Amino acid sequence: MTATLLTGVHRLECLLRDLRKLQESDFRVVDGAIGRRALSKEDLRNTGAAGHGSSSAKPLSEVPGFSNVRPWVQALARDLEDWKAGRLTWNDIDHGALLIGPPGTGKTFFASALAAELGVPLVSTSVAAWQASGDGYLGDMLKAMRASFKEARSKKCAVLFVDELDGIGRRRAGGKNAYYESNVVNCFLELTDGLVDVDGVILLAATNRLEDIDPAVLRSGRFEEHFHIDLPDENERAAIIAHHLAGTVDAAEIRKATDSLRSATPADLQRLARKAKRAARIHGRVVTAEDIKGSLPQKTKLPEAVVLRAAVHECGHVLVALASKLVGDIVVELEDSISEQGFDRQEGGRMQYRMIDEILPTEATLLARIRISLAGMAAEEVVQGSRSIGGAGVTGSDIETATTIATQMVLSYGMGKHMRFYADRNKIGGPWPVPPELNSEINAILAREYRAAKEFLTKEKARLMRLAAELVVDRRMEFKKDMSSSP
Repeated sequence: MTATLLTGVHRLECLLRDLRKLQESDFRVVDGAIGRRALSKEDLRNTGAAGHGSSSAKPLSEVPGFSNVRPWVQALARDLEDWKAGRLTWNDIDHGALLIGPPGTGKTFFASALAAELGVPLVSTSVAAWQASGDGYLGDMLKAMRASFKEARSKKCAVLFVDELDGIGRRRAGGKNAYYESNVVNCFLELTDGLVDVDGVILLAATNRLEDIDPAVLRSGRFEEHFHIDLPDENERAAIIAHHLAGTVDAAEIRKATDSLRSATPADLQRLARKAKRAARIHGRVVTAEDIKGSLPQKTKLPEAVVLRAAVHECGHVLVALASKLVGDIVVELEDSISEQGFDRQEGGRMQYRMIDEILPTEATLLARIRISLAGMAAEEVVQGSRSIGGAGVTGSDIETATTIATQMVLSYGMGKHMRFYADRNKIGGPWPVPPELNSEINAILAREYRAAKEFLTKEKARLMRLAAELVVDRRMEFKKDMSSSP
């Protein structure tokens, strides 16, 4: 009888222990257990693996990239230690940051690395997850939002990561969604106001559409710092792949292969590393630099006429930039092949330059930037008789850059026909509509600067063609302030 009682007590203790573990687990683990009507040891091993960060996440100090955010993380780590030791109050710590950047640049990965670096739990969610909660009604959305903040507070010290913050929306004066969006924004403001008085919650969020977020959400006290997460540079690309290969290949060995991946995101590079590891497994050996090269997207050789057109386009940018007297050093590069698939969508060439007057641009500087942006298409028309789509069609293209600057001049800087402010410059290019009566002013600026670039390049046609021929041969040229060039 006693043995039976002890066995029963032991089973009860085990059950209580398992229930405590289950209480800390991700909902998907709970949901799976309910569906099977059983709780396995594997379930308990997976508790906390999703939604709370993974124990296998490496600290930021052990992963490459994110160079512009590291000083903030280092300062936060020091402050956190002082707070734990009682030398600082929570109000003395910058405990909020917003990551801004295109998809695939590693914003979500950064959240895990930050939590691991600080040695605190990660509570990870997204606005989309809040919206999908329950039946998707406003009440369900607000309940899910409050639950995430409650969970973060319960950890005593944790990183609360909110992805897709732009889904919060903006409070509007009218419209069919005004009531919903206003309530969502107001709830978020209420919850984040509370973070000032709640010790230990580090608020981190990510977005690729900053202009869609209500300004009150972005003010200090919620997100103290804003960090733009850009694509990795040459050194970072090689280091990221080497990291995902667990150091089996040295970053320096693969630089030659990865230098051409200028448009690759960290997610793209991780995919390349997986392909390389798969290739090595097939051959029953460790990963080599050749596996990396073999994993790169196949490239198609460009016809000579296309290469020449690209050279003319880039050299048009160069000559107009030099003529402006407002540009410092210039680097121009040319490719003779393009990627057939994947992320490396190069147009055939690129020109990089630095404006001398960057801190406080003048009207002359802004007009020069427009003229330089449009000069590539003007050069094609001068030499080949027509323009290609090489300088248009996507965000970040020549014509998009020129249009954005011209629109800012008219709507934000008072540099149109009337000295008047219409909109914040950061709204330009977003959903904010341009008043129809101002479109003609923007079009006039673009047409005038395109015409100026074309007239200049027509006079310099011989020099343009000679420079383009040199670029076809040399593939890379540099120009200094004294206008001298070196291959």
